[in-house]
Formats: sequence, C-alpha cells, structure tokens
Amino acid sequence: MPLIAEALGYSSATIERHAIDSAASYAEYVAATRTVRRTL
Repeated sequence: MPLIAEALGYSSATIERHAIDSAASYAEYVAATRTVRRTL
C-alpha cells in the first residue's frame, strides 16, 4: 500500500482507512442485494 499512497499523495494510514471504509461499504451493498433477492 505504501506505493499506492505515495503515487496518490496520501499517507499509508490514509489509504488504509479508505480501503477499510470501501470494504465496509461493499459488504453492506452485498448484504442488501442478498436481502432483495430473498424477497423477490
């Protein structure tokens, strides 16, 4: 991750936080789509 952070002008900690936040958002999306499929 340090290479990505440096290329984007961020610190490694900032990039790691973005990655964690993105994963959480994606997990919520997947859970929501499963719920919708079960109700159809």
